Amino acid sequence: MINYNKMVGENHCEVRLYDSVADVVDHLRKVKAERSWQFEDQEDFSDGEWIGRAFNGMEECVTAANSEWTAGMKVLEKYLDSLSGEELPTPASRRRRPRWSEDTGDDLCNDRLRSGQNFWRESRRQQVAGPSSVTLICETAVGCGRDSQAVLWRGAATVAVAKKLEEAGFNVEIYSSLHSQKCYTTDESVLLATCLKRAGEPINESALINATSGWYYRTLGFLQICASEYDRKAVSWLGAIRGLRPELVADITGTADTENTHVIDRCFTYDEALQQARGILQKICNAQNQPSTQREYQDA
Repeated sequence: MINYNKMVGENHCEVRLYDSVADVVDHLRKVKAERSWQFEDQEDFSDGEWIGRAFNGMEECVTAANSEWTAGMKVLEKYLDSLSGEELPTPASRRRRPRWSEDTGDDLCNDRLRSGQNFWRESRRQQVAGPSSVTLICETAVGCGRDSQAVLWRGAATVAVAKKLEEAGFNVEIYSSLHSQKCYTTDESVLLATCLKRAGEPINESALINATSGWYYRTLGFLQICASEYDRKAVSWLGAIRGLRPELVADITGTADTENTHVIDRCFTYDEALQQARGILQKICNAQNQPSTQREYQDA
Protein backbone atom coordinates (compact mmCIF):
# COMPACT_ATOMS: atom_id res chain seq x y z
CA MET A 1 0.00 0.00 0.00
CA ILE A 2 1.14 3.51 -0.87
CA ASN A 3 -0.22 6.39 1.21
CA TYR A 4 0.38 10.16 1.00
CA ASN A 5 -1.29 13.56 1.28
CA LYS A 6 -1.74 16.08 -1.53
CA MET A 7 -3.74 19.20 -2.29
CA VAL A 8 -6.73 18.70 -4.59
CA GLY A 9 -8.24 22.06 -5.32
CA GLU A 10 -8.54 23.73 -1.94
CA ASN A 11 -8.75 20.50 0.03
CA HIS A 12 -6.17 18.19 1.58
CA CYS A 13 -6.62 14.70 0.15
CA GLU A 14 -5.26 11.43 1.49
CA VAL A 15 -4.26 9.23 -1.46
CA ARG A 16 -4.20 5.52 -0.71
CA LEU A 17 -3.20 3.07 -3.43
CA TYR A 18 -3.63 -0.66 -2.86
CA ASP A 19 -1.78 -3.31 -4.84
CA SER A 20 -4.67 -5.81 -4.72
CA VAL A 21 -7.83 -6.78 -2.83
CA ALA A 22 -5.60 -8.90 -0.58
CA ASP A 23 -3.64 -5.72 0.20
CA VAL A 24 -6.93 -4.01 1.14
CA VAL A 25 -7.91 -6.87 3.46
CA ASP A 26 -4.50 -6.88 5.17
CA HIS A 27 -4.76 -3.15 5.83
CA LEU A 28 -8.32 -3.32 7.17
CA ARG A 29 -7.42 -6.18 9.51
CA LYS A 30 -4.45 -4.20 10.81
CA VAL A 31 -6.60 -1.12 11.44
CA LYS A 32 -9.27 -3.21 13.18
CA ALA A 33 -6.62 -4.70 15.47
CA GLU A 34 -4.74 -1.48 16.21
CA ARG A 35 -7.24 1.38 15.73
CA SER A 36 -10.69 -0.15 16.02
CA TRP A 37 -12.14 3.27 16.96
CA GLN A 38 -11.89 4.22 13.28
CA PHE A 39 -14.50 1.57 12.41
CA GLU A 40 -17.05 2.56 15.07
CA ASP A 41 -20.62 2.73 13.70
CA GLN A 42 -19.50 1.45 10.27
CA GLU A 43 -19.54 -2.34 10.69
CA ASP A 44 -23.28 -3.01 10.52
CA PHE A 45 -23.69 -4.80 7.20
CA SER A 46 -27.10 -6.36 7.89
CA ASP A 47 -29.16 -4.15 5.52
CA GLY A 48 -29.03 -6.47 2.54
CA GLU A 49 -31.57 -4.49 0.53
CA TRP A 50 -29.43 -1.33 0.54
CA ILE A 51 -26.00 -2.97 0.53
CA GLY A 52 -26.92 -5.57 -2.06
CA ARG A 53 -26.11 -8.52 0.21
CA ALA A 54 -26.29 -8.94 3.99
CA PHE A 55 -23.21 -9.83 6.03
CA ASN A 56 -22.38 -10.46 9.66
CA GLY A 57 -19.19 -8.46 10.03
CA MET A 58 -16.07 -7.73 7.98
CA GLU A 59 -14.75 -11.28 7.71
CA GLU A 60 -17.94 -12.48 6.01
CA CYS A 61 -17.43 -9.71 3.44
CA VAL A 62 -13.85 -10.89 2.88
CA THR A 63 -15.05 -14.46 2.34
CA ALA A 64 -17.64 -13.25 -0.18
CA ALA A 65 -15.01 -11.19 -2.03
CA ASN A 66 -13.01 -14.39 -2.54
CA SER A 67 -15.98 -16.52 -3.63
CA GLU A 68 -18.02 -16.71 -6.83
CA TRP A 69 -21.12 -14.51 -6.85
CA THR A 70 -23.64 -16.08 -9.21
CA ALA A 71 -25.84 -13.00 -9.65
CA GLY A 72 -22.87 -10.85 -10.59
CA MET A 73 -21.53 -13.38 -13.09
CA LYS A 74 -24.91 -13.45 -14.84
CA VAL A 75 -24.75 -9.68 -15.30
CA LEU A 76 -21.27 -10.03 -16.79
CA GLU A 77 -22.52 -12.66 -19.24
CA LYS A 78 -25.22 -10.25 -20.36
CA TYR A 79 -22.68 -7.50 -21.07
CA LEU A 80 -20.40 -9.92 -22.92
CA ASP A 81 -23.33 -10.94 -25.10
CA SER A 82 -24.21 -7.29 -25.80
CA LEU A 83 -20.62 -6.52 -26.81
CA SER A 84 -20.09 -9.67 -28.85
CA GLY A 85 -20.62 -7.80 -32.13
CA GLU A 86 -18.03 -5.12 -31.40
CA GLU A 87 -15.04 -5.52 -33.73
CA LEU A 88 -11.52 -4.54 -32.67
CA PRO A 89 -8.40 -4.33 -34.83
CA THR A 90 -5.16 -6.08 -33.99
CA PRO A 91 -3.34 -3.78 -31.55
CA ALA A 92 -0.46 -1.82 -33.00
CA SER A 93 2.83 -0.73 -31.52
CA ARG A 94 5.65 1.47 -32.73
CA ARG A 95 8.61 -0.84 -33.22
CA ARG A 96 11.95 -0.12 -34.84
CA ARG A 97 12.58 -2.06 -38.04
CA PRO A 98 16.03 -2.25 -39.69
CA ARG A 99 16.86 -0.93 -43.17
CA TRP A 100 20.09 -1.50 -45.09
CA SER A 101 21.61 1.33 -47.15
CA GLU A 102 24.77 1.87 -49.20
CA ASP A 103 25.02 5.55 -48.23
CA THR A 104 24.27 6.11 -44.57
CA GLY A 105 23.26 4.39 -41.34
CA ASP A 106 24.01 3.76 -37.68
CA ASP A 107 26.13 0.60 -37.94
CA LEU A 108 28.37 -0.96 -40.61
CA CYS A 109 28.19 -4.70 -41.37
CA ASN A 110 31.54 -5.97 -42.70
CA ASP A 111 30.05 -9.24 -43.95
CA ARG A 112 27.53 -7.40 -46.16
CA LEU A 113 30.27 -5.01 -47.35
CA ARG A 114 32.51 -7.89 -48.46
CA SER A 115 29.63 -9.64 -50.22
CA GLY A 116 28.67 -6.52 -52.18
CA GLN A 117 25.34 -5.87 -50.41
CA ASN A 118 24.11 -2.63 -48.86
CA PHE A 119 26.13 -2.51 -45.63
CA TRP A 120 24.94 0.50 -43.58
CA ARG A 121 22.22 -0.43 -41.09
CA GLU A 122 19.67 2.08 -39.81
CA SER A 123 16.34 1.65 -38.04
CA ARG A 124 13.14 3.62 -38.31
CA ARG A 125 9.85 3.38 -36.46
CA GLN A 126 7.17 1.45 -38.27
CA GLN A 127 3.54 0.70 -37.44
CA VAL A 128 3.39 -3.06 -36.87
CA ALA A 129 1.01 -5.48 -35.24
CA GLY A 130 1.86 -6.14 -31.60
CA PRO A 131 0.68 -5.81 -28.01
CA SER A 132 -0.59 -2.47 -26.76
CA SER A 133 -1.54 -1.58 -23.18
CA VAL A 134 -4.84 -0.13 -22.00
CA THR A 135 -5.77 0.93 -18.45
CA LEU A 136 -9.39 0.79 -17.26
CA ILE A 137 -10.55 2.54 -14.08
CA CYS A 138 -13.94 1.65 -12.62
CA GLU A 139 -15.26 4.40 -10.32
CA THR A 140 -17.29 2.50 -7.70
CA ALA A 141 -18.75 5.32 -5.60
CA VAL A 142 -22.48 6.07 -5.80
CA GLY A 143 -24.77 8.18 -3.63
CA CYS A 144 -26.69 6.68 -0.73
CA GLY A 145 -29.96 7.10 -2.65
CA ARG A 146 -28.79 4.85 -5.48
CA ASP A 147 -29.46 1.14 -5.70
CA SER A 148 -26.32 -0.94 -5.17
CA GLN A 149 -26.88 -2.42 -8.63
CA ALA A 150 -25.73 0.92 -10.09
CA VAL A 151 -22.15 0.03 -9.14
CA LEU A 152 -22.33 -3.45 -10.64
CA TRP A 153 -23.38 -2.09 -14.04
CA ARG A 154 -20.07 -0.24 -14.20
CA GLY A 155 -18.07 -3.16 -12.87
CA ALA A 156 -19.52 -5.72 -15.28
CA ALA A 157 -19.07 -3.32 -18.20
CA THR A 158 -15.42 -2.78 -17.20
CA VAL A 159 -14.71 -6.52 -17.07
CA ALA A 160 -16.51 -7.09 -20.37
CA VAL A 161 -14.42 -4.39 -22.08
CA ALA A 162 -11.24 -5.91 -20.64
CA LYS A 163 -12.15 -9.34 -22.01
CA LYS A 164 -12.87 -7.92 -25.47
CA LEU A 165 -9.56 -6.08 -25.50
CA GLU A 166 -7.50 -9.04 -24.31
CA GLU A 167 -9.15 -11.33 -26.85
CA ALA A 168 -7.97 -8.85 -29.51
CA GLY A 169 -4.41 -8.95 -28.14
CA PHE A 170 -4.28 -5.92 -25.85
CA ASN A 171 -2.66 -5.93 -22.41
CA VAL A 172 -5.18 -4.55 -19.92
CA GLU A 173 -4.70 -3.16 -16.41
CA ILE A 174 -7.77 -2.59 -14.21
CA TYR A 175 -8.28 -0.40 -11.14
CA SER A 176 -11.26 0.39 -8.95
CA SER A 177 -11.42 3.83 -7.39
CA LEU A 178 -13.48 6.17 -5.25
CA HIS A 179 -12.98 9.82 -4.33
CA SER A 180 -14.83 11.19 -1.30
CA GLN A 181 -14.60 14.85 -0.30
CA LYS A 182 -14.64 16.10 3.30
CA CYS A 183 -15.16 12.59 4.60
CA TYR A 184 -13.24 13.17 7.86
CA THR A 185 -14.10 15.32 10.85
CA THR A 186 -11.07 17.46 9.95
CA ASP A 187 -12.59 18.17 6.49
CA GLU A 188 -9.93 16.25 4.55
CA SER A 189 -10.81 14.11 1.54
CA VAL A 190 -9.65 10.69 0.35
CA LEU A 191 -8.82 9.00 -2.96
CA LEU A 192 -8.80 5.20 -2.82
CA ALA A 193 -7.64 3.01 -5.68
CA THR A 194 -7.06 -0.73 -5.88
CA CYS A 195 -5.22 -2.53 -8.66
CA LEU A 196 -7.48 -5.43 -9.62
CA LYS A 197 -5.45 -6.71 -12.56
CA ARG A 198 -1.94 -6.00 -13.83
CA ALA A 199 -1.11 -6.02 -17.53
CA GLY A 200 -0.17 -9.55 -18.50
CA GLU A 201 -2.15 -11.22 -15.71
CA PRO A 202 -5.13 -13.42 -16.63
CA ILE A 203 -8.64 -12.08 -16.10
CA ASN A 204 -10.24 -13.50 -12.94
CA GLU A 205 -13.86 -12.69 -13.79
CA SER A 206 -15.31 -13.64 -10.42
CA ALA A 207 -12.79 -11.63 -8.37
CA LEU A 208 -13.20 -8.58 -10.62
CA ILE A 209 -16.99 -8.65 -10.45
CA ASN A 210 -16.91 -8.90 -6.65
CA ALA A 211 -14.45 -6.02 -6.26
CA THR A 212 -16.55 -3.73 -8.49
CA SER A 213 -19.92 -4.55 -6.94
CA GLY A 214 -22.20 -2.36 -4.85
CA TRP A 215 -22.02 -4.68 -1.85
CA TYR A 216 -18.20 -4.55 -1.88
CA TYR A 217 -18.26 -0.74 -2.06
CA ARG A 218 -20.78 -0.44 0.81
CA THR A 219 -18.87 -2.82 3.09
CA LEU A 220 -15.11 -3.08 2.56
CA GLY A 221 -15.08 0.14 0.53
CA PHE A 222 -16.68 2.07 3.39
CA LEU A 223 -14.17 0.61 5.83
CA GLN A 224 -11.36 1.70 3.51
CA ILE A 225 -12.58 5.30 3.80
CA CYS A 226 -12.55 4.98 7.59
CA ALA A 227 -9.06 3.45 7.71
CA SER A 228 -7.08 6.71 7.45
CA GLU A 229 -3.36 6.35 8.02
CA TYR A 230 -3.35 9.80 9.61
CA ASP A 231 -5.56 8.85 12.59
CA ARG A 232 -8.52 10.73 11.16
CA LYS A 233 -12.09 9.92 12.14
CA ALA A 234 -14.59 9.55 9.30
CA VAL A 235 -17.88 11.43 9.45
CA SER A 236 -20.93 9.18 9.69
CA TRP A 237 -22.07 9.92 6.10
CA LEU A 238 -18.55 9.30 4.74
CA GLY A 239 -18.35 12.54 2.77
CA ALA A 240 -19.50 13.67 -0.66
CA ILE A 241 -18.71 11.70 -3.82
CA ARG A 242 -16.52 13.47 -6.34
CA GLY A 243 -15.40 12.44 -9.81
CA LEU A 244 -11.83 11.72 -10.80
CA ARG A 245 -9.93 14.85 -11.76
CA PRO A 246 -7.14 14.33 -14.35
CA GLU A 247 -4.41 14.69 -11.73
CA LEU A 248 -6.06 11.97 -9.63
CA VAL A 249 -6.15 9.62 -12.62
CA ALA A 250 -2.41 10.20 -12.90
CA ASP A 251 -2.00 9.33 -9.21
CA ILE A 252 -3.73 6.00 -9.82
CA THR A 253 -1.87 4.97 -12.97
CA GLY A 254 1.47 6.52 -12.05
CA THR A 255 1.76 8.34 -15.38
CA ALA A 256 0.56 11.66 -16.78
CA ASP A 257 -0.14 9.99 -20.15
CA THR A 258 -3.90 9.48 -20.14
CA GLU A 259 -4.24 8.60 -23.83
CA ASN A 260 -4.58 4.89 -23.09
CA THR A 261 -6.49 5.27 -19.79
CA HIS A 262 -10.28 5.05 -19.76
CA VAL A 263 -12.59 5.73 -16.81
CA ILE A 264 -16.04 4.14 -16.46
CA ASP A 265 -18.09 6.32 -14.11
CA ARG A 266 -21.27 8.33 -13.65
CA CYS A 267 -23.49 5.68 -15.23
CA PHE A 268 -26.32 4.25 -13.17
CA THR A 269 -28.17 1.85 -15.48
CA TYR A 270 -27.33 -1.14 -17.64
CA ASP A 271 -27.75 0.88 -20.83
CA GLU A 272 -25.66 3.83 -19.63
CA ALA A 273 -22.77 1.55 -18.70
CA LEU A 274 -23.11 -0.34 -22.00
CA GLN A 275 -22.95 2.96 -23.88
CA GLN A 276 -19.72 3.89 -22.08
CA ALA A 277 -18.25 0.45 -22.79
CA ARG A 278 -19.02 0.76 -26.51
CA GLY A 279 -17.61 4.29 -26.53
CA ILE A 280 -14.33 3.09 -25.06
CA LEU A 281 -14.03 0.25 -27.56
CA GLN A 282 -14.79 2.60 -30.44
CA LYS A 283 -12.22 5.14 -29.24
CA ILE A 284 -9.55 2.45 -29.04
CA CYS A 285 -10.57 1.12 -32.45
CA ASN A 286 -10.32 4.60 -34.00
CA ALA A 287 -6.88 5.16 -32.46
CA GLN A 288 -5.59 1.84 -33.79
CA ASN A 289 -6.89 2.56 -37.28
CA GLN A 290 -5.19 5.95 -37.61
CA PRO A 291 -2.69 5.80 -40.48
CA SER A 292 0.97 5.97 -39.59
CA THR A 293 2.75 9.26 -40.27
CA GLN A 294 6.08 7.44 -40.46
CA ARG A 295 7.50 5.91 -43.61
CA GLU A 296 7.62 2.13 -43.61
CA TYR A 297 10.88 0.39 -44.44
CA GLN A 298 11.63 -3.16 -45.41
CA ASP A 299 14.97 -4.93 -45.35
CA ALA A 300 16.77 -4.23 -48.61
